[in-house]
Amino acid sequence: MARRSRPLFRHFTILPTIFIIWFNVLFVHGQNDVYFSKIGIEEGLSQLSVMTIYQDELGRMWFGTREGLNIYDGNRITILQPTGRPENVLSGNLIKEIQGDAQGSVFIHTQNGIDRYDLRTEAVTPLITIQVNAMSYGNSSLWYAKDNRIFQVSHGQSSFFS
Repeated sequence: MARRSRPLFRHFTILPTIFIIWFNVLFVHGQNDVYFSKIGIEEGLSQLSVMTIYQDELGRMWFGTREGLNIYDGNRITILQPTGRPENVLSGNLIKEIQGDAQGSVFIHTQNGIDRYDLRTEAVTPLITIQVNAMSYGNSSLWYAKDNRIFQVSHGQSSFFS
């Protein structure tokens, strides 16, 4: 009976493949670990219904809820809500959207309009003082929709986009 022999090169291709897979699992995947923990009312969140999430250029997490804006810096949560004072407060409690320009401005869409938060001064100023349907930031401009029309805010001026 003739004896069948297996080619020797076959063993040399299987061993390096196993080594590459083992190396990949041990060293490559372990370098970008993501750590996550829950943030809830116990940690200071104003409310559990989070409507929108944003991360600014400083790494802080922004959570828009039905009861205000929550800014989490990794250690504590700062809550911004309307307080009745006209200066440096949000225009509303219901936070619908949060967007930023990556240059120090964070735009907050509330049920009463759009506010701008300055990361350097931590000041809140009203930007759009009417109810709007949607808001987004892109192409170096803030965009919002109202009554089936789209508007662009550039250099503090709002104009109809046609």
